[in-house]
Amino acid sequence: MLLVAVLTGSVLFGASQAGADEPDESTVASELVRQAIALIVNTPDNVEAAREKVGDALKVDNREGVDIALVRDADDALAAGDLHQARTLLDEQANASVRRIADDVWSGQLVGSVHFWAAQAMYVLAGLHLLRVFLSGSSKRPREANWLIGVTMFALVIGALFTGTVIKWDQDGFETLAHNLEIGELLGGAGFWFSAQFSAELPLIVRLYVAHVAIIPELILGALAVHFLLVKRHGVSPHPAIADAPAEPRESFTHHLRRLGAFGLALVGVLIVLAALFPPGLGPTPVEGIEVTRPLWMFWWLFTLENWWGLDAILWATARSSCTTPTT
Repeated sequence: MLLVAVLTGSVLFGASQAGADEPDESTVASELVRQAIALIVNTPDNVEAAREKVGDALKVDNREGVDIALVRDADDALAAGDLHQARTLLDEQANASVRRIADDVWSGQLVGSVHFWAAQAMYVLAGLHLLRVFLSGSSKRPREANWLIGVTMFALVIGALFTGTVIKWDQDGFETLAHNLEIGELLGGAGFWFSAQFSAELPLIVRLYVAHVAIIPELILGALAVHFLLVKRHGVSPHPAIADAPAEPRESFTHHLRRLGAFGLALVGVLIVLAALFPPGLGPTPVEGIEVTRPLWMFWWLFTLENWWGLDAILWATARSSCTTPTT
């Protein structure tokens, strides 16, 4: 985790220096396009800075995954002072790069589909596990700490789903990002990470990408390691229907892990079949100023609260559900 923190810090705090230099041979055009989008959003008065990034994207050698025609059109729009048209074109380029991975990269669509279904399975299984632990009283003393760790991991799973929705950069992801910005504004200073103004050089979508592929997975794995250690220390909780706990058959922790491994292999097979038969696909190129998509089904209850009582209700419900601790 220390290595990931160092690398993440290098990305966050080194971006402003990198943005001021001329592009070198290692600079990727797609990254320059994302930086141009960030400048248009964060500093709309500084058109020259955005034009500089777009111009650099046209100069560098590494143009993989970039539609140069769209970038040239965006440059012309910036020259004419049409920021809305420039951002629309750059957004279309960002969405096209995601489509190119699915369509042109070998097994890209299958891998993306497996990732989608694995995310659904992770949410469902984690939620069912928490529900079983709560209803069976397995979270009571001496396992309160493990319950809190489990709730934290479930919150991280939701964070992974949220960030993953944004970075695919279709209409659904674009609208999800809008909620991200609203939450950051509502949190004030505490929401700096969710704010586009946190860094003018490093796009918010790149920060969310770092969170999705590095920060959140590392936190989940770290919490899972502690979770397993506490299970090993306290043992698997007794069945609530058996009054005489000592009479319940016991199994070793390693045997418990073997069962989990076998279940995991079976789950991978099911996910591959689902991915092959029901690929999720990508949504349309994002259009600013409209909200037409439905969020993922696991977020429906949150957005219902938002429709009834506003954005504050999402924060209240999330905090309330995360702080739920069973009484002993």
